[in-house]
Amino acid sequence: MAGTTTAALNTLCTDFATGFRKPGFFQTVEGVYDGTVVVDKNQNPIDIGAYLHVVADQAIVSNGFAANYLTNLASYVAGVCSLLDEKVALTNKPLAVTQLPALVYTPGQLDSLDAANINVLKSKGLGANPALLHDKTLATAVSDYTQVLRMRIKGLAVATLLTVGDPFIGSSSLDGLSCSAMKTALDSALTELVKRGYMSNPSVVITSTVANQRLGKASLFLTFHPADQLVQLSANVAFV
Repeated sequence: MAGTTTAALNTLCTDFATGFRKPGFFQTVEGVYDGTVVVDKNQNPIDIGAYLHVVADQAIVSNGFAANYLTNLASYVAGVCSLLDEKVALTNKPLAVTQLPALVYTPGQLDSLDAANINVLKSKGLGANPALLHDKTLATAVSDYTQVLRMRIKGLAVATLLTVGDPFIGSSSLDGLSCSAMKTALDSALTELVKRGYMSNPSVVITSTVANQRLGKASLFLTFHPADQLVQLSANVAFV
């Protein structure tokens, strides 16, 4: 499984022509497996593993369309995740499914799957719904985006900036007075997210050249700490 720890990489995913392939998923110019890796402004490979979450399990599911059928849980977990509040992680989240007896994992197997960033069901005992093992993405170990929770809170923050800033963009000009009004509106929206427990210590900086101000264009740079975490995340948002 590419994107997991080095020890857990499938040997078929290595390429000795250029040395053993490092674990991870990176954006490439050609959009192919072994293409030229795209780097960001800091010359770091663009880690698309932050946007991926692997679920490798099956279970018996019932819904309004069918009853007691066996299915892969990847799409099921995606649906559950979309319904969760952004500050709630997938870790230990119970699912209303029936776990297959052959897929009840031992503690050792769960540890190995957790280390490989592969999510599965964890048995909670007879008569109880099984729960998801973790909330990890496939980002590399050095990334700040190793949790789905962080990615979803960042997504919420960016969506908030886009919604609040949109009325100010495309006007006849984005002068200092308009920028100040937009900054006030953005600060108010971020303060509301702090009150609701999504983040702490948010800061947004608005930049715009003289030419872009006349066109009603601006860029925002946001920094914040996601809910109850010490890591600081950042995001760039462009209004064009």
